[in-house]
This record gives sequence, structure tokens and C-alpha cells, in this order.
Amino acid sequence: MDVPASATNSVVEPCSGEDLVRKLEEFFMSPELMVKIGDFMHESAAKLCFVGEHTGVSENGVSASGGDTDEETEHPLENYAIFSRYGSMIEQMVEAFLSEQGADANDLYEACVIEKMDKGNNWCVCLDYLLASLDYEYFLQIAYDFYKL
Repeated sequence: MDVPASATNSVVEPCSGEDLVRKLEEFFMSPELMVKIGDFMHESAAKLCFVGEHTGVSENGVSASGGDTDEETEHPLENYAIFSRYGSMIEQMVEAFLSEQGADANDLYEACVIEKMDKGNNWCVCLDYLLASLDYEYFLQIAYDFYKL
């Protein structure tokens, strides 16, 4: 992802953690990134095999409804490959954002932890995108939500 020339030619004032998360949310809500993430999820969700709690099939393969169950009770390796591609895509976006803001990954990590854990921030979509890029189960839940749209 290209970084705008204006971000590399100007001095960026450091911002507070709360401001950094707000700016990250604005960054991820840009039409360009929303389309890129949405396209990735819609294309990938159809390729993922959802098992366990994501489909209502228990770990022992028994459906809560008593009907047909998924043939596999373990996630196929392709799921993890898609998760890895998603993580790489989000990482590129975050690196561009950090460069624009003159911040580093530690600043962003601390700000996100405070927002999500200490303040209980449940409205920031960017935090969900970041968590999904780092946590496989969280990624599957987000992908399943896109799949059901």
C-alpha cells in the first residue's frame, strides 16, 4: 500500500492514545480500505470451512439441531492460509497508517489495549480488524459474520 507523499514530507505531531485510535478508525473507515477488506472477506468466506461454534456444530460433530453435521471437526489448513493472507493485508494497512501518523507499533498497541480492555470500547471496527488479524478464532467469527451477510 502506498503512503501518501504528504505523510512523508511533513512533520507529524504525536497524538494521544485515544486520538491515535480515533484516527485509526477513520483510516479503516475510508472507502478504499472498507472495499478492500469487504472484498477480501466476501471472497474468502466462501472458501472457509466453518466448524464448531461458528456453525452450531459441536466439537464432537453433533449438530445442535440434530440434523446433518459438518464432515470435518477440525479446521482445514486452507483456513489458516486465508487467515495469514488477511493478517498480511491488515499489517500493510497498519504500517501505512503508522507511517502517516509518525507513531510506532508499541504506541498503537498500548492505545488499542486501553481502548478495548480498560474502556470497553466496542464501537471501533478497527479494533475488530486488528484482533481478527492476530487471533485465528476471532478472524473466523468475523469471516462467518461476512459469510452470513
